[in-house]
Amino acid sequence: MGPFPDSRGNKYILVAVDYVSKWAEAKASPTNDAKVVVDFVKSLVCRYGCPKAIISDRGTHFANYLLEKTLKRYGVHHRFSTAYHLHANGQAENTNKALKRILEKTIPNRGSNPKPYRTCTADNKTCTADNKNPIPNRGSNPKPYRYN
Repeated sequence: MGPFPDSRGNKYILVAVDYVSKWAEAKASPTNDAKVVVDFVKSLVCRYGCPKAIISDRGTHFANYLLEKTLKRYGVHHRFSTAYHLHANGQAENTNKALKRILEKTIPNRGSNPKPYRTCTADNKTCTADNKNPIPNRGSNPKPYRYN
């Protein structure tokens, strides 16, 4: 998502959504190039294991040799959504819309940096598809966040 107004050097937010549990991961970054996407995918693979497939739009930060090489090494199939058809990747679009709403309400216009708990706020909502919270689907309940 982005570009947004500069916040500590970050203008973009990269978002990944698990289609089964609806769990969202977000990372702020100064650019939206291939290296940022590859580093984000590697961090997700290290924490959660290799997915069977990744669905993305056709942006140049997703449609490039560096990401394809990385996904091939992990055995992940890369699928692209239909161009100019937002419903083809509806789960990600809905998550992006929800995260934008949260950011609009929680971040003052003075440009403060988003905190990790804002993604947690989005993940703690009840999923409308199965009427359950997505966190228990990850295998364990996380410890409660402490807000300073």
